[in-house]
Parts: sequence; structure tokens; C-alpha cells
Amino acid sequence: MKRVFVIIILLFIAVDSCWANINVKIDERVELTSIVFRLAEAEEFHTSNAPAYLKDIDNYFDKYSSHPLIKYVKELRNNDSLNVAYGVVAASSFLFDIKAGKIVFDLNDNFGDYYFKYWDYASLVKYLNLLRQFYKDTRFSKFWEAHKAMSQKSLETAKSVVKGMNINAKWFSDFFDTDSYDFDIYLGMANGGNNYAVQTLDENKCKSIMIGCFTEIDGVPSIDSGISGVLFHELCHRFGNQVVDEYKNEFMSSFERIYPDICQLTKLYGYGDSHPYTAAVESFINLFSIMYKIENAPFDMGYFIAESENQGHIWMADAVEFMQSFLDNRERFPSIKAFMPQLVAYYNELPERWVALMKKFEARAPYVESTFPAKNSTVSSDIKELRVTFSHPMIDAFGKRKLNGYENVVFHEVHHSPDNRTIIIPLSEPLKKGKTYGFVIPAAMLISADTYHRVEEDYQFIFKTEK
Repeated sequence: MKRVFVIIILLFIAVDSCWANINVKIDERVELTSIVFRLAEAEEFHTSNAPAYLKDIDNYFDKYSSHPLIKYVKELRNNDSLNVAYGVVAASSFLFDIKAGKIVFDLNDNFGDYYFKYWDYASLVKYLNLLRQFYKDTRFSKFWEAHKAMSQKSLETAKSVVKGMNINAKWFSDFFDTDSYDFDIYLGMANGGNNYAVQTLDENKCKSIMIGCFTEIDGVPSIDSGISGVLFHELCHRFGNQVVDEYKNEFMSSFERIYPDICQLTKLYGYGDSHPYTAAVESFINLFSIMYKIENAPFDMGYFIAESENQGHIWMADAVEFMQSFLDNRERFPSIKAFMPQLVAYYNELPERWVALMKKFEARAPYVESTFPAKNSTVSSDIKELRVTFSHPMIDAFGKRKLNGYENVVFHEVHHSPDNRTIIIPLSEPLKKGKTYGFVIPAAMLISADTYHRVEEDYQFIFKTEK
């Protein structure tokens, strides 16, 4: 299925005296939309993060998996001219209301270009009419009412987590030179680990956020304090998008020159549509988020820089160094608004420096330099350990996956050499003579300790023993 996904925005929020009003909510419309797209096997909505609740969903709605709505959603997902995925789906939860047990909508009051750029008017109206029928046919309100106690527990947990966060709200006011605002958080119990910026259809057309429940506590879909690590990212979106948009015409021609080299990476993370502006904005917001980290919580800085580079913003470490001029001259540049002409000039230089930046980026990724036994070699069956040496010191994480057609190597704990470049694997069971052994070392487990970059692909460790 070919389609370009709408931007995924990881987002969370904190309670602080500088924020105006923060409301955490659970909404029937959000659950209805998430469940519909789960039934349609949309991968970003088909999760396993809250197994007890998701089992209830599957048991109740399985008999409706061939409903005309579900069939139509699958058609929309396979339509290459549309982009019915991720954020546009989440935001569609607020294109209708549920009143007196019925779905009502009026698309005369819509979001304009945002929706019809991704989801044309005729198919959107057909979807909403089928959704209305699905809500009635499945007696969705019965399912919703049966889970009211559970949803209340989820809500109370989320409120407690949000209240316990400690985010420096004044930093955002100073950095972006802006005032406080109201904020709504919608908890998506069936939404898994994805999170989105959404816009409601109230009289203020309030921009809100939707947080997916990425864990389960005592059988209840939940969030926990782990979300604090990316919360400032969405706050930077909230304040920074307008700042970046004001300079769009000044940097986009340069960004379009480098975009073909990074678009595959940005799209893997959901940051990319038919125009590269989405990826450009995300790169600025990631840089602003890192500035927050530097001034408030500098631990794991390397990890956040590497994550941005892995998303395609391969110049991020270089950009952070450039931003030191901003940090050292706050009297001259009291906010990022004052510094934007300099930052835009930096972006406009990227195409001329691109070859050097690409080489620098590629050098950050660790790779396997050697193994013992050497790959595809033959060795005595009485060896006691295996070794894997990397180009970089590595974080103490390691795993293996079975490689079909090969003998299994049995080991449990592994050790690292003093410089952390070599992983030493003591064998738990002796090797057999005349066999070919093999296993896969997953790249996701192999992260460098100095650059925080991952090995680019899984490594297959294969060797033979003498007869």
C-alpha cells in the first residue's frame, strides 16, 4: 500500500503555574475512531499496548470486521491519491459530535485546506455517514458505558502523571517570547504509542493534543512518567511553528535541495508528505527541543541529538554547536525570534556543506569491525566464548535472534571489554563438531555509547566447527 503519512508528533504536557488551564479528557469519539481503524487493520492504530482493554475490543467488535464502514476504510487506506492515516485520522475524531446516542456532523464548519489536502470532501462525507451507521449497528454506546469505570481509572492515572511533571514553563515564554495558553489533552486508550496534534470544532477551534496509552497498569490503559522525556517537543511545536512559518520563504529553496537525500529517513518517522515543509519544520522544532534540554535537563543530550539525526536531520549535532552563539549572546538575542535570521542563514548554507555533513553523519554509525570466530570461518568446537568488536564503544545492550537453518548458540550474560568496543559472549553449552552455527544480532540493540547512533542493519554471525 503506497501512501505518504501525515506528520506524527510525539507530545505531552506538564502542569506549571505559568500554564493557563490544562484539562485531561477521555472522549467517546476518540475511542470510536481508534477502534474503527484498528478493525480496518491500520498499522498505526492496531497496537498491543493495553492487552486487557484491546482484548475486550476485539471480542466485542470482531463480528463487525466486515461492516461496510470497515471495508470503506480499507479502500481509503489503499487510495494513493489520499492520505487517510496517522494525524489526519486522529483529528477526524473532532469532525462530529455524539448527541442523544447519534452521530451528528456539519462539514460547513471544517478545517478547510488541512482536511481536503489529505481526504477529499466526498469520501469524508461518505465515511462519516457510514460511521453513523456503524455506531448504531454495533451499539457502540453499550460498549462505551460498560467501560466507564475502566476509563475513569485511566483518566485519574493520567491526571496524576501530568500533575507530577516538572517542566520549566517560563523557559518557553522567554525562549519564544510568548504568553501562556489553555491546553486540552485527550487520552486515547486504544491508540497505542502514537500521539498527535489535533484541532477540535468548538467555537475557538482549539488546538489540542492526543496521547496514546502506551502501557497497562492493573489491567487499565495508562501512561507513566516515561512520557516526560518528549513533552517539551510538543510545547516547542505549540510555540515554535508560527516562528518558523514566518521565515518559510527564506529557507525552503535551500531545504528542497537537500530533501531528496533525507526524505526516506524523514518518512520512516512519519515526518513527510508531498511537500518537504513538514520535515523542515520538524528539524527546527527538534533543535528548539534540544535547546530546552541544554538549559534545563542536559542528561542524555547525545541521545536526543542522535534521534533527530536518525529522523533525517543529519546536521543536528552541527546545528547545536551553531546555537552556542545564541546561548552566549542572550542580551543581543533575547528570544529565538531575534535569532531566526542567523538560523535561517545557517540553513541556507547547508546545501554547500552537504557532502561534508553526509560524511560526518555516516561516520557516527557504528559497525561490526570483526568477530571471533571470523564470519564464515571454521573453528575448533572447544572454544569457550565468541567476540564481536565494533567501530565505536557500545552501550551495554545486546540480544540475539534465531537464524533459521543454522545450529543455535546458547549463551546468557555477555560482557564488555574495558573500552566497551568488544562484546564477549561466554558459551553456556559446548559447541558440537561439524556443525554450522548462526544467529542474528538485532541492530536495534546495538547503540554506540559516544554518538548514540545505531548499527544500520542486523548482523548475521555465522561460523562452522571442525569435524
